[in-house]
Amino acid sequence: MSDILLGYQVSTGKEVRIPFAHTVVCGQTQASGKTTTLEGLLSRSGGDLPRPALAFLTKRAESAFVKARSIPPYFRDRADWQFVESILEAMMRERMKYQREWIIRVCQGATTLERVAKNVESALHGDRHKKAATSYAAGMYLQLSEYFKLLMPELRRLKLNMATRGSALDLKPGLNVMDLSDYSTEMQSLAIASAMEEIYRRRGVITVIPEAWEFLPQARNTPVKMAGESLIRKGAAAQNFMWLDSQDITGVDKRILKQVGVWILGVQREVNEVEHTLAQMAVPKKLKPKPEEVMQLRRGQFFACFEDVLTRVYVLPSWMPAEVGFTIARALPAQAGDELVKNAIARFQPASARHEEDENVDYRELFEDAQRTIEQLKAEIEQLKRSGAGAAPAPTPKDRSSALVPPATEFVGGNNDEVSMSLEVKRPVIDLTVRKYVIEASDATKTGRLALLLSQGFFDQPRKIANLNDEFRARGWMKQTGAPTPLNLDLAKLAEMGFLRLVGQATYQAVPGMRVNVKEVEAVA
Repeated sequence: MSDILLGYQVSTGKEVRIPFAHTVVCGQTQASGKTTTLEGLLSRSGGDLPRPALAFLTKRAESAFVKARSIPPYFRDRADWQFVESILEAMMRERMKYQREWIIRVCQGATTLERVAKNVESALHGDRHKKAATSYAAGMYLQLSEYFKLLMPELRRLKLNMATRGSALDLKPGLNVMDLSDYSTEMQSLAIASAMEEIYRRRGVITVIPEAWEFLPQARNTPVKMAGESLIRKGAAAQNFMWLDSQDITGVDKRILKQVGVWILGVQREVNEVEHTLAQMAVPKKLKPKPEEVMQLRRGQFFACFEDVLTRVYVLPSWMPAEVGFTIARALPAQAGDELVKNAIARFQPASARHEEDENVDYRELFEDAQRTIEQLKAEIEQLKRSGAGAAPAPTPKDRSSALVPPATEFVGGNNDEVSMSLEVKRPVIDLTVRKYVIEASDATKTGRLALLLSQGFFDQPRKIANLNDEFRARGWMKQTGAPTPLNLDLAKLAEMGFLRLVGQATYQAVPGMRVNVKEVEAVA
């Protein structure tokens, strides 16, 4: 089998078949139908004997690939410094610019990450063979130590899971799914990379990489990126293909994308992403769709680009009969086609797949955001309790005279049943103490001289430091040649205390309402 049925061309109903190749399915989350597209392609990838394929679940409560065969997580331990560096970069989401030398040192002689972690602790704290690190080296080893303290507990949990459920990567014909949703992104990256390295040694396997922008990022290394480069550059000869699922193209590593032969491009609504989408269409500009056509694509509709073909296609889901997909495609893009889609979903889509609309929602991130909000609210409640101690009790809903509590809203229904609603509104109050600064200075100091200029209206208009230098020289407060006396700190201090305001780069103006009292005293020349 040399190609796969993707779906049917919009308006004509002509079959659209794509070649087996490295493929990207891209589109806006919850609006494009990327997971449904991948499921449909995988279900038709091998005819009567489907090819082995491996996909990964990386989010809790993800409902994709519900009919797939579940397999346990897989991990193959390594301790080469390049691998360790990629793990740390994935964890910290930044390049290890200065730590490489120290990473190489702790990886020497190690064959497992557990051994590398022990080497770090030995280098930091010392042992019977060597002294503890000091100065700059101690700082570097301390960083590595903290990184491994985050990594090792999850790694041990993953290994325990493998010991319980099996340590081999057992792929059967058809779709196999590895559920990694209980692990952090960094641990998911390790498991996906290990599976890809093992697949590289096999033949005829399709690997589906979720969230390509996260696991194959442009700006930094990850374990998946290292394994992915080998698989995507050399795997096609053994019929091993990578299929990438990504919300957008911008953040995905360009060395990976250069090897992609089939682009399945769904709806994008952000202007820059629309431009990137159009740029991937390898046809003359006059043959490309207009930006608004990309922005108006419906769920299940994509532009398929491969070889010299560019066509708008309605993707056939795995659960939809071919004749129904053909009918829908011929009716699109008219409104009648949208109605046929709704009817087909209601009639043919399994209930277990109805939640596929939530694809790619980052539940872990949403949960963590919710926890942070809860903690913030707890702190605010405690603060309100402390500030409200001893105050008069809050007015009750019956206290109609209270300004904080509007009167209850009452409604008498047609059956004379009274319905009432009481609403208590808490209005925030800030008690603010404004400090009034009093500065005693003489015109023999820089601050005093600036205050004198303030009193004389010099700062009523915006003044640059260069204007101040000229004024100081004119009054004999500054030497006439050479570098001027620095005034930045004195100006900043007056601005902090509310006498001046920074209104531009190195430009200050008097604050309306401030007052400078000048006391004249006799001075002996």
